[in-house]
Amino acid sequence: MALNSTNRGEVKDVLRKLREMHAPEVVPHIVPWLKDPHPDVVREACRTLAVLGNKDTIADLEPLLDNSREDIHKDALTAICKLRSKSP
Repeated sequence: MALNSTNRGEVKDVLRKLREMHAPEVVPHIVPWLKDPHPDVVREACRTLAVLGNKDTIADLEPLLDNSREDIHKDALTAICKLRSKSP
């Protein structure tokens, strides 16, 4: 799976493509990308989890609310809001 790639661009492309698919089973493979050192990868992971995750995913996103980067904070907050509004 390309989510295991060391190529940042490839990972971002896969994260974007996953948003178009109904594949909640990949959520555990996306969560580790929330800790990536590259902000653009973290932001794509937030956006993808907002689509594929569920309310349990909120706990993985919450630490990013303390991130000093406003763009990461905003994407995490947006993802959390979307996940909270999802039906169980």
